[in-house]
Amino acid sequence: MIRMHIKDNEPDWYTLCDELGMPVWDEIPANFYGTSQDLHCQSMHKRQQKAAIRKHNYHPSVVICSLFNESWGITGDHEKSPWDDRKGQALIREGTMRYRKARPEVLAIDNSGYGKTSLSQILDYHSYPLGYENAREFFGRLEKMNYPGSVFNCYNQKMSQLMQKEEIRNLLQKTCSQNLQTMDFEGEEEQKGQPVLISEFVHTDRQEELLRIFSGFAGYIRMNIASQENEDTSPYTAQRGKKEILDF
Repeated sequence: MIRMHIKDNEPDWYTLCDELGMPVWDEIPANFYGTSQDLHCQSMHKRQQKAAIRKHNYHPSVVICSLFNESWGITGDHEKSPWDDRKGQALIREGTMRYRKARPEVLAIDNSGYGKTSLSQILDYHSYPLGYENAREFFGRLEKMNYPGSVFNCYNQKMSQLMQKEEIRNLLQKTCSQNLQTMDFEGEEEQKGQPVLISEFVHTDRQEELLRIFSGFAGYIRMNIASQENEDTSPYTAQRGKKEILDF
Protein backbone atom coordinates (compact mmCIF):
# COMPACT_ATOMS: atom_id res chain seq x y z
CA MET A 1 0.00 0.00 0.00
CA ILE A 2 1.13 3.57 -0.75
CA ARG A 3 0.02 6.42 1.47
CA MET A 4 -0.47 9.58 -0.58
CA HIS A 5 0.43 12.00 2.20
CA ILE A 6 -1.55 15.30 2.22
CA LYS A 7 -1.49 15.83 -1.53
CA ASP A 8 -3.49 15.06 -4.64
CA ASN A 9 -1.40 13.23 -7.22
CA GLU A 10 -1.77 13.18 -11.00
CA PRO A 11 -4.83 11.29 -12.35
CA ASP A 12 -2.50 9.06 -14.37
CA TRP A 13 -0.79 7.98 -11.14
CA TYR A 14 -4.07 6.71 -9.66
CA THR A 15 -4.93 5.00 -12.95
CA LEU A 16 -1.58 3.19 -12.89
CA CYS A 17 -2.28 2.03 -9.32
CA ASP A 18 -5.67 0.76 -10.52
CA GLU A 19 -4.01 -1.22 -13.30
CA LEU A 20 -1.28 -2.65 -11.05
CA GLY A 21 -3.62 -3.53 -8.21
CA MET A 22 -1.65 -1.28 -5.83
CA PRO A 23 -3.80 -0.25 -2.84
CA VAL A 24 -3.73 3.49 -2.12
CA TRP A 25 -4.30 5.40 1.10
CA ASP A 26 -5.36 8.84 -0.12
CA GLU A 27 -5.51 12.00 1.97
CA ILE A 28 -7.36 15.30 1.58
CA PRO A 29 -4.89 18.20 1.16
CA ALA A 30 -5.23 20.78 3.94
CA ASN A 31 -3.86 24.21 4.78
CA PHE A 32 -1.23 23.75 7.50
CA TYR A 33 -2.11 27.15 9.02
CA GLY A 34 -5.89 26.85 8.73
CA THR A 35 -8.08 26.89 11.84
CA SER A 36 -11.65 25.96 12.71
CA GLN A 37 -12.46 29.70 12.87
CA ASP A 38 -11.18 30.44 9.35
CA LEU A 39 -14.28 30.27 7.14
CA HIS A 40 -12.28 30.68 3.92
CA CYS A 41 -10.00 27.78 4.84
CA GLN A 42 -12.93 25.56 5.78
CA SER A 43 -14.72 26.36 2.51
CA MET A 44 -11.60 25.41 0.55
CA HIS A 45 -11.21 22.16 2.46
CA LYS A 46 -14.85 21.25 1.88
CA ARG A 47 -14.30 21.70 -1.86
CA GLN A 48 -11.23 19.46 -1.62
CA GLN A 49 -13.32 16.80 0.11
CA LYS A 50 -15.99 16.91 -2.60
CA ALA A 51 -13.32 16.71 -5.32
CA ALA A 52 -11.81 13.63 -3.63
CA ILE A 53 -15.23 11.99 -3.44
CA ARG A 54 -15.65 12.44 -7.21
CA LYS A 55 -12.11 11.26 -7.94
CA HIS A 56 -12.37 8.12 -5.80
CA ASN A 57 -15.46 7.04 -7.74
CA TYR A 58 -13.13 6.32 -10.69
CA HIS A 59 -10.20 4.73 -8.86
CA PRO A 60 -10.81 1.37 -7.15
CA SER A 61 -7.19 1.38 -5.96
CA VAL A 62 -8.16 3.88 -3.23
CA VAL A 63 -9.08 1.76 -0.22
CA ILE A 64 -8.44 4.24 2.62
CA CYS A 65 -8.94 8.00 2.80
CA SER A 66 -8.06 10.33 5.67
CA LEU A 67 -10.07 13.55 5.84
CA PHE A 68 -7.47 15.40 7.92
CA ASN A 69 -3.85 14.74 8.84
CA GLU A 70 -2.62 15.72 12.32
CA SER A 71 -5.39 18.33 12.62
CA TRP A 72 -4.00 20.40 9.72
CA GLY A 73 -6.62 22.97 8.79
CA ILE A 74 -8.21 22.75 12.26
CA THR A 75 -5.70 23.98 14.84
CA GLY A 76 -3.21 25.96 12.74
CA ASP A 77 -0.42 23.73 14.06
CA HIS A 78 0.59 20.14 13.28
CA GLU A 79 1.38 19.34 16.94
CA LYS A 80 -2.07 20.08 18.32
CA SER A 81 -5.52 18.45 18.33
CA PRO A 82 -8.83 20.26 18.98
CA TRP A 83 -9.22 18.59 22.36
CA ASP A 84 -11.12 21.58 23.78
CA ASP A 85 -12.52 22.94 20.50
CA ARG A 86 -16.06 21.69 19.88
CA LYS A 87 -16.23 23.49 16.53
CA GLY A 88 -13.02 21.86 15.34
CA GLN A 89 -14.29 18.45 16.43
CA ALA A 90 -17.57 19.08 14.58
CA LEU A 91 -15.70 19.91 11.37
CA ILE A 92 -13.81 16.61 11.58
CA ARG A 93 -17.06 14.71 12.21
CA GLU A 94 -18.92 16.46 9.39
CA GLY A 95 -16.16 15.78 6.87
CA THR A 96 -15.95 12.12 7.89
CA MET A 97 -19.72 11.66 7.73
CA ARG A 98 -19.86 13.32 4.31
CA TYR A 99 -17.16 11.06 2.94
CA ARG A 100 -18.50 7.83 4.45
CA LYS A 101 -21.97 8.50 3.05
CA ALA A 102 -20.64 9.19 -0.44
CA ARG A 103 -17.92 6.49 -0.57
CA PRO A 104 -18.98 3.63 1.73
CA GLU A 105 -16.61 1.23 -0.05
CA VAL A 106 -13.54 3.20 1.16
CA LEU A 107 -12.40 3.10 4.80
CA ALA A 108 -12.42 6.62 6.26
CA ILE A 109 -9.92 7.96 8.80
CA ASP A 110 -11.13 11.17 10.39
CA ASN A 111 -7.84 12.73 11.56
CA SER A 112 -4.73 10.70 10.76
CA GLY A 113 -2.38 10.23 13.70
CA TYR A 114 -4.08 12.59 16.14
CA GLY A 115 -7.32 12.96 18.17
CA LYS A 116 -10.18 10.75 17.01
CA THR A 117 -13.97 10.73 16.75
CA SER A 118 -16.09 7.59 16.90
CA LEU A 119 -16.67 7.87 13.14
CA SER A 120 -13.13 6.93 12.17
CA GLN A 121 -13.10 3.41 10.71
CA ILE A 122 -9.41 2.98 11.51
CA LEU A 123 -7.46 4.15 14.57
CA ASP A 124 -3.99 5.18 13.42
CA TYR A 125 -1.05 6.58 15.34
CA HIS A 126 2.02 8.64 14.49
CA SER A 127 4.55 7.44 17.07
CA TYR A 128 8.31 7.92 17.10
CA PRO A 129 9.96 6.03 20.00
CA LEU A 130 13.72 5.69 19.52
CA GLY A 131 15.70 2.51 20.11
CA TYR A 132 14.51 -1.08 19.96
CA GLU A 133 13.91 -1.70 23.68
CA ASN A 134 12.26 1.70 24.20
CA ALA A 135 10.03 1.14 21.18
CA ARG A 136 9.06 -2.33 22.37
CA GLU A 137 7.99 -0.98 25.75
CA PHE A 138 6.22 2.02 24.16
CA PHE A 139 4.21 0.02 21.63
CA GLY A 140 3.34 -2.54 24.30
CA ARG A 141 1.70 0.21 26.36
CA LEU A 142 0.01 1.71 23.29
CA GLU A 143 -1.47 -1.64 22.27
CA LYS A 144 -3.27 -1.97 25.62
CA MET A 145 -5.06 1.39 25.23
CA ASN A 146 -7.15 0.34 22.25
CA TYR A 147 -10.41 -1.56 22.85
CA PRO A 148 -14.16 -0.94 22.50
CA GLY A 149 -15.24 1.79 24.91
CA SER A 150 -11.75 3.21 25.43
CA VAL A 151 -11.59 7.02 25.34
CA PHE A 152 -7.84 7.06 24.71
CA ASN A 153 -6.90 9.56 21.99
CA CYS A 154 -10.59 10.42 21.53
CA TYR A 155 -12.39 13.73 21.99
CA ASN A 156 -13.87 12.92 25.36
CA GLN A 157 -14.09 14.73 28.70
CA LYS A 158 -12.86 11.56 30.43
CA MET A 159 -9.46 12.07 28.80
CA SER A 160 -8.77 14.65 31.55
CA GLN A 161 -8.62 11.88 34.15
CA LEU A 162 -6.76 9.50 31.87
CA MET A 163 -4.03 12.06 31.14
CA GLN A 164 -3.13 12.32 34.84
CA LYS A 165 -1.29 9.02 34.47
CA GLU A 166 2.19 9.76 33.15
CA GLU A 167 2.68 6.32 31.58
CA ILE A 168 -0.48 6.89 29.49
CA ARG A 169 -0.01 10.61 28.85
CA ASN A 170 3.45 10.24 27.32
CA LEU A 171 2.04 7.96 24.62
CA LEU A 172 0.51 11.12 23.12
CA GLN A 173 2.55 13.94 24.67
CA LYS A 174 5.65 13.14 22.61
CA THR A 175 3.93 14.40 19.44
CA CYS A 176 1.70 17.06 21.02
CA SER A 177 2.78 20.59 22.00
CA GLN A 178 -0.26 21.07 24.24
CA ASN A 179 -0.02 20.26 27.95
CA LEU A 180 -2.25 17.20 28.10
CA GLN A 181 -2.14 17.01 31.88
CA THR A 182 -3.90 20.35 32.29
CA MET A 183 -6.02 20.31 29.12
CA ASP A 184 -9.78 20.90 29.47
CA PHE A 185 -10.96 18.06 27.23
CA GLU A 186 -14.36 18.26 25.54
CA GLY A 187 -16.53 15.68 23.78
CA GLU A 188 -18.12 12.26 24.19
CA GLU A 189 -16.27 10.24 21.53
CA GLU A 190 -14.95 6.74 22.20
CA GLN A 191 -13.36 3.83 20.42
CA LYS A 192 -15.65 1.26 18.77
CA GLY A 193 -13.20 -1.59 18.31
CA GLN A 194 -11.77 -0.27 15.04
CA PRO A 195 -8.57 -1.84 13.68
CA VAL A 196 -5.37 -0.09 14.77
CA LEU A 197 -2.58 0.94 12.39
CA ILE A 198 0.80 2.52 13.08
CA SER A 199 0.97 4.91 10.16
CA GLU A 200 4.11 6.90 11.01
CA PHE A 201 7.13 5.65 12.98
CA VAL A 202 10.92 5.49 12.98
CA HIS A 203 12.23 3.08 10.34
CA THR A 204 15.42 2.09 12.14
CA ASP A 205 16.21 -0.24 15.04
CA ARG A 206 14.25 -3.09 13.39
CA GLN A 207 10.96 -1.40 14.24
CA GLU A 208 9.07 -2.95 11.30
CA GLU A 209 10.02 -6.37 12.66
CA LEU A 210 9.15 -5.24 16.18
CA LEU A 211 5.64 -4.06 15.29
CA ARG A 212 4.74 -7.49 13.96
CA ILE A 213 4.84 -9.04 17.44
CA PHE A 214 1.88 -6.97 18.66
CA SER A 215 -1.33 -8.77 17.74
CA GLY A 216 -3.38 -5.73 18.78
CA PHE A 217 -2.11 -3.81 15.76
CA ALA A 218 -3.72 -4.65 12.43
CA GLY A 219 -0.59 -3.47 10.64
CA TYR A 220 1.70 -0.58 9.82
CA ILE A 221 2.60 1.49 6.80
CA ARG A 222 6.06 2.81 6.23
CA MET A 223 6.68 6.45 5.35
CA ASN A 224 9.22 7.78 2.86
CA ILE A 225 9.90 4.76 0.66
CA ALA A 226 9.41 7.44 -1.99
CA SER A 227 8.52 11.03 -1.19
CA GLN A 228 5.17 11.47 -2.92
CA GLU A 229 4.46 14.64 -0.93
CA ASN A 230 7.48 16.51 -2.30
CA GLU A 231 7.08 15.41 -5.94
CA ASP A 232 10.37 13.48 -5.91
CA THR A 233 8.95 10.60 -7.95
CA SER A 234 6.47 12.52 -10.09
CA PRO A 235 7.08 13.23 -13.80
CA TYR A 236 5.78 16.74 -13.12
CA THR A 237 6.98 19.69 -11.06
CA ALA A 238 4.80 21.32 -8.40
CA GLN A 239 3.81 23.85 -11.12
CA ARG A 240 2.61 20.94 -13.31
CA GLY A 241 5.43 21.32 -15.82
CA LYS A 242 7.12 18.19 -17.15
CA LYS A 243 10.29 17.18 -15.32
CA GLU A 244 13.30 15.40 -16.70
CA ILE A 245 13.59 11.96 -15.11
CA LEU A 246 17.16 10.69 -14.81
CA ASP A 247 18.17 7.05 -14.61
CA PHE A 248 20.81 6.31 -11.98
